[in-house]
Amino acid sequence: MSEQRAEAEIIAKVKRMLDMANDPRTNENEAKNAQEMAQRLMMRYNIESASLETPVNSDRKKYNPEYSALFEWQRELMRGIASVHFCHYSVQEISANGQYKYTAGYRKDYRHQLIGRTVNVTMCLNLYKYLCGAMDRLMPYSGQDRLKKQGISWRLGFIYEVVDRLRRRADEEKREHRRKVDEERARNAGKSDGTSLVMYYEDLYENEDCLNQDILYGREPGTTKRYRDEAREQLRRMTEQAKNQPVPERQKTPEELAKEEKADRKWRERYERQRQKEEAKIDRNAMRLGMEEGRHVSLNRQVNRRAEADPAPANAPKLGS
Repeated sequence: MSEQRAEAEIIAKVKRMLDMANDPRTNENEAKNAQEMAQRLMMRYNIESASLETPVNSDRKKYNPEYSALFEWQRELMRGIASVHFCHYSVQEISANGQYKYTAGYRKDYRHQLIGRTVNVTMCLNLYKYLCGAMDRLMPYSGQDRLKKQGISWRLGFIYEVVDRLRRRADEEKREHRRKVDEERARNAGKSDGTSLVMYYEDLYENEDCLNQDILYGREPGTTKRYRDEAREQLRRMTEQAKNQPVPERQKTPEELAKEEKADRKWRERYERQRQKEEAKIDRNAMRLGMEEGRHVSLNRQVNRRAEADPAPANAPKLGS
C-alpha cells in the first residue's frame, strides 16, 4: 500500500512539473528547468524502487493509448521516447472498422503499446503529446503538403534529431549516476559486508526491461532475468572451453568461397534496391529543415512566437492522425 502511495505521489509531482512546463505563461528557462526536474525525478524514483527488495510489478502492466501508430514517424517518436523512460514499446495491429482480418472490407490500423510502470508510461505519453503538438506548430507546410512527401520527411528529420537529443541527455544522466554510484560504493567499501544496494544505470535498465518482458510474455516476475543470467553463464563456460580447447580453423574450398561471394553480392544488390526505394520516399531538403527545428526545439511545451504569428491551419493533422 505504501508503494502505491509513493507511486501516486511521484505521478502527482511529475504532473505538476509538466503542467508548469506546459503552461503558456511559463518562460523558456522555467519550462526547461521544470521538464529536466521531472526527468531527474523519474530517474531517482526508478533507482530507489529498484534498490528495494520487494516486488516492483504491482503497478506494471500493458497500456494501449488511443494514439495511431499508422505512420513511421509516429512509431519512431514513441519508440525513441519509450527507450529512455524504462518502457517496452511495440505496435499492435487492429481492425479499424470492426472487421476481422482477411475478411471483406477489413482495413487494418495500428496502435502503440507500452509496458511499464504507470509513472514511466505517464511521462512517455506527456512527452509524446507535447512533441506531436510542437511538430504541428513548427511545420512550414500546410494543407495536404503535411501528408505528402515533404511533410513526412520533415517530421522524420525532426524526430530523428529530438530522439537523438533525448538519448544524449539519458547518456549524460547515466554517466553522472555512475559517478555517484562509484562514490557511494567507495564510501561503503570499509563496511563489514562491503556491499551496497545502489546499482548502476545499466543494471537498473536491464532490471526494468526484464520485468517488462515478464509482463509481455505472462511470466512470473524475475523469470526473464533468470533466463538471461543462465544464458550469460552458459556463454562464459563455452568461451572458457574454447580458450582451453582451441579448434583449428578449416580452410574453405574455392567452391565454398565462390558460394559465399555470390550470396554476399545478392545481399548487397537487394540492400541497394531497398535503399533506393526508401530514398525515393524522402525529401532530403525537407528532412534537413525538420532536423534543424528538432535541434533547437525545447523538450518541453511552451508558447512559440512563430506559432503565435502563424498558427497551424485548421485542417492540419492532429495527434494520432
